[in-house]
Order: sequence, then C-alpha cells, then structure tokens
Amino acid sequence: MRQLLERKTALLNLLTFLAIILATGAVSCCSYGHKKIPQPVSTNVHSSFLFVLNKNYQKVCVGPVCQERVQAGTGSGFSIAATKSYTVAVTAGHLCTPDPGTYKQETSVVMLGGQSYKADILIVAPHTDTCIIGIPGVSIKPLKIAMVKAQRGERVYALSAPFGLFDSHMVAQFEGFYAGPTDSVVPKGVPGSDLKLDGYTIPSRPGSSGGPIVNYRGEVVGMIVMAHPMFENFTLSPRQEDLLEILEIAILAAKHMGD
Repeated sequence: MRQLLERKTALLNLLTFLAIILATGAVSCCSYGHKKIPQPVSTNVHSSFLFVLNKNYQKVCVGPVCQERVQAGTGSGFSIAATKSYTVAVTAGHLCTPDPGTYKQETSVVMLGGQSYKADILIVAPHTDTCIIGIPGVSIKPLKIAMVKAQRGERVYALSAPFGLFDSHMVAQFEGFYAGPTDSVVPKGVPGSDLKLDGYTIPSRPGSSGGPIVNYRGEVVGMIVMAHPMFENFTLSPRQEDLLEILEIAILAAKHMGD
C-alpha cells in the first residue's frame, strides 16, 4: 500500500512539473505549429513549370555548298495566364532571341507529365530580358503574382532546369534568400550588366533562365535571367516592379487569345 501511494505521489509530482514547464513556455508545444514556422512552398507550383526548347535554323555555306544547321537551346518558363484552350507563359528573353543568321525559329514547351506543345513567341522585352510565349491548344495552370515585394532576407524558392535537368516526373526546386536590388554587381561589358536586377542567393546554371522565383505562398516574385559570372549561387532577376509590368501584359494578352 505504501509503495502504491509513493508511485501515485511521484506521478502527481511529474504531471505538476510538466504543467509548470508548459505554462512558463520553457517547452512550447505550439512553437512547432505552422503558425510560427512558414511551410515549404506548395508543390502545386510544379504543374505551372515549363521546360522550354528553342531551335534556330541556319544555312551555313562553304562556297557553292550549303548545309542546314540547327542550334538548340533549352531553358525554363512558367504559365502566367490561361483560357480554356490557350496558355500565355513567360521565359527568359535571351532564349527567344534568334542567333545571327537564323532564318526560322521553332519553340516548344514540355510540362510536368511529359506533354509537349508548340509555342509562339509573342513579345521579347530586352530591357528586362523577358519573353512572352503563347501556347495554343492547352490550358496550363498559371502561377499567381505576388502583390507584396519580397523583403531582404526573405526565403524564396526557384524552379528551373539547369543544363536541361528535367524529367516528365521531376522538376528541380531550389531555395535561397532575397538579397535586394542591384545594378552594379555584374561587371561592365558582361551581358546583362546594363539591366536593373534583383539579387537572390539561389544556384543557377545555363538552362535555369526563365525559371520562376516564388515566395512560400507560391507567388511569383522574380524570374531567373542569369547567374553572377563569378559565383553560380548568386542569381539575378528583373526587378520585381519591372517583371510585374511584363506579367500584367502577359495576362492582358491571354484575355485576347483563345476562348
């Protein structure tokens, strides 16, 4: 009987001790909930990603003999507006710019799941290195635009296909932080040095260009256009306010296309 009473007393003391700890906040069960810690970006954004393939057809002549040459480039993109049978997407402007001597271009996109569609280049905006493309015959879920700018130090996420790293069942996702606006980190004379850009500590390589940069809500805050020439883990994007203007034009274009 005495041993039983001692066990009950010890159990009561333990429960009292735990109650005191929780009440004083020494260990808070609520601090591990989603209200205190932002969750990773929703996987729903992956269905808006596009693998972009652009082919430039050229004729190369040596004397009287001419041959056709195809220069292919790959990049990333994302849907920004869609009707029932037409999608307007965005990618990097340099991917849509034809190489010298090109007489014909062919652009296509592949979405998660492996479906491939032909695309038309609608607008190239060199001042932001962006390109708006139209994709007839399909409605691809668009990403939302962030109405609030990212803050310095804010965690962000990027979807891209560096070196063509893409599969019908896989989209590479990266994370980093928003560093702030810049117009001086790219050395003069390097392509892109004349652009006003935002900096992100996100890795990117050739093929990443055009990939969306989103906040934890999955809203677009930027788009990869280049990596720093000396540091591949520092990615550059058009300024958020400049990109927003282009995306609004893309949405307006979608309203006049398709259904």
